[in-house]
Amino acid sequence: MTPFILPPLKDNSIDLLDALHALAFMGDLSMGQPTDHSTRVAMLSSKLAQHLGLDEVHQEFIEQVALLRWSGCTANAMEVSSVISDDVEGRAAMLAMQFERISILVAPEFVHDQVARIAAIHCEVSSLIAQLMQLNQEVIKALTCVFEHWDGSGAPRGYFGQEIPLSAQIVAVVSEFEIFSRNFGTEKAKLGCFCTNGAKVPQN
Repeated sequence: MTPFILPPLKDNSIDLLDALHALAFMGDLSMGQPTDHSTRVAMLSSKLAQHLGLDEVHQEFIEQVALLRWSGCTANAMEVSSVISDDVEGRAAMLAMQFERISILVAPEFVHDQVARIAAIHCEVSSLIAQLMQLNQEVIKALTCVFEHWDGSGAPRGYFGQEIPLSAQIVAVVSEFEIFSRNFGTEKAKLGCFCTNGAKVPQN
């Protein structure tokens, strides 16, 4: 019996959305999240953008930011594992603001600089991936700001307020809501996502 052989591809191209979802899948695993986390964030972020009156083009940019947001997380795995005891579990604990689950391996005075370095590597790689995929400059810039906070306490540059691209702001809020609602329930998630940076989500 002659085995079935798939015909060769006409070219080496891969559908952009398929590539984005593949990167999102790997990023979710590395960040200790369910493998549909980034897909859910992309969908919800697009709906929020629509509610805010952004057009379809910007909605698409925001979806791309959501799907590539964690794409740089494998590049800094060595640095992360030198700061916290468990790379994947530690990232999951940090995203859920469950800091009691994390064992810090460096002296407290070095944590800030190490976090900034880790964030810089992550953002650089994420934005580079977006460049290689020839995505819009808005997407590339937003990916350099995924760890920035509205109050200026984020990393790696400490951007404040409107210095952070709107697409990065939307994806950050939606991502936190998705994570908090999954861990603590919807009502507690609402409190956690819209309070001052650094506030801890109430525990169950």
